[in-house]
Amino acid sequence: MADPVSNSISAIGAVASLATKLLKSHVDEQSKRDLVDMVSLLLEAQTNTMAVKVENTTLLDANRELAAEIERMKDWAAEKQRYALGPIWENAVAYLLKENQAAGQPPHALCPNCFTQSKKTFLGPYRTTHGSRGGYDQGMSCPACQTRMNYPYMGDLPALGYAPD
Repeated sequence: MADPVSNSISAIGAVASLATKLLKSHVDEQSKRDLVDMVSLLLEAQTNTMAVKVENTTLLDANRELAAEIERMKDWAAEKQRYALGPIWENAVAYLLKENQAAGQPPHALCPNCFTQSKKTFLGPYRTTHGSRGGYDQGMSCPACQTRMNYPYMGDLPALGYAPD
C-alpha cells in the first residue's frame, strides 16, 4: 500500500494531466487561462509534496539511526556495570571484570581510555627487548588507542584477577 504522500503526488499528477487535456479541447480563452493557472498550481503542489516526501524519508532515516544509537547506549550501560576500575599492579589501573558478573569469563582488563569513550577494548601483554643489553620493557597495551601500562619489575607479569569488591 502506498503512503499518503505518494498517493497525493499521483492524484495531483492525474488532475494536472486532465487539465492539460482540457486545454487542448475547444474552450474559450478565459477558460484556457484558468486551466493554465490551475496546471501551474497543481505542478507547484506536486513539487512541494515531493519535497515533503524527501524530507519525511530523511527524518525517518535519522529516527532509525537515533533509535539504534539509543539501543547501543543501553547495551553499553548494562555492559559497563560488569566492570570496576581497579589496580592491575602498582600505579596502573584498568577496568576489571567483577567476579559476580563473570558468567564463566576469565579475569581480564579493559583499557581505561577506551572505556571512558564507551568502547570495550581488551588490554594485552607486550614485551620490548632492548637489543644487546638484554633488558626489556613489558606491560599491558591497548590495540585500539595504543595506551601502554609499563610493568615496573623484571619477571613475569602478574596474573589478572577480578575487580576488588
